[in-house]
Formats: sequence, C-alpha cells, structure tokens
Amino acid sequence: MGRHPEGERKLSGAEKQARYMARLKAAASRPAPMAGGDAALLQATARELQRQQQRTGELEVENERLRADLEAASKPVTGCAFCLKTKDDVTTLIRGDKAMICNECVMHCADIIERRKAEVSRRPSCDELSAQSAIGKNN
Repeated sequence: MGRHPEGERKLSGAEKQARYMARLKAAASRPAPMAGGDAALLQATARELQRQQQRTGELEVENERLRADLEAASKPVTGCAFCLKTKDDVTTLIRGDKAMICNECVMHCADIIERRKAEVSRRPSCDELSAQSAIGKNN
C-alpha cells in the first residue's frame, strides 16, 4: 500500500470501517449534552421509573401472598374450622360445603345462643317499654 504525503500509510476500506465503528461506539457511550428542560424531564422520568419499580415489587409481594392463600384454600379440609382439631381429637366432625365443625364447637355455639336468648328474654319488650312510658307520663 502506498504512503500518504505526511508519512502515514493509506488505510484500507476495512481499516477505515473499523475506525469509523470504533468512533461510533465511543460517541454512543458518552452522554449527550442536555438542555435544562431535558435534564428535568430525565429526572422526572427516573423518579417515575423508581415508583413503578417499587409498585412492581409491592405487586410481587401481593401475588406471592395470594398464591399462598390459594394454595391453602385448595388443600383438603381435615379438621374443625373453628378450633382446628382433627377427626382424631373429637367425637364428630360435621362437614359443610366449604368447612367442618366439631361436636365440641357446636356445643359451645349452642351455649352462646342459649345465653343470648336468656339476655334477650330479660330485656323488656317494646310493648312493655311503651306501657312503662305511658305510666310515667300519667304520674
């Protein structure tokens, strides 16, 4: 290959292309100068990206919780939904559509209902309250 008048050798087409590509890569790796508005826009975009990444993380946590709930719900019911005792721990388990209750919890519920009935029966009825109110007005 011939030499340039300055003493450098003349570059081949492949060498010119390689140098050109190297200059392009170097230029691409340098940040472009920005005007003030561009910098503010870039900062706002970066903040929005951070918010979206945070929200994505929150959604991933929520999805994991929902997956665990779904997995727990899909497991077969093996005991009382109230006290969590198994069939080996109680006399009877009564199966409903989506849950079971043991005989001990049924008895406990029956006791609660009876106590509440007794409380309600000790309260005066509306008629009794009206009669008492009328008596109080007449005195």
